Amino acid sequence: MKKLKAKLMPYLLSIMIATSTIVVVPPATAVDVQAKTSYVYIAASGKGKCYHKNKKCSRMKKTKKLKKSTAKKRGYRACKKCYR
Repeated sequence: MKKLKAKLMPYLLSIMIATSTIVVVPPATAVDVQAKTSYVYIAASGKGKCYHKNKKCSRMKKTKKLKKSTAKKRGYRACKKCYR
């Protein structure tokens, strides 16, 4: 029983009494939040028109990492090689 309590301690335990159902929901972690924010790469020179998943795509040497939403706001489009 102690082992079970120790495993469930970091989780938010929701009990729905009406249906006697136990639902275990893990708490949001920094990893979960970071996974929702996707980052892309653009050419550091600023001459490129595309954002990339991989910083080595199209033989880019110097890159800048930024949020995908920021790249879209700046007018970049998805790379045809990276986003097939």
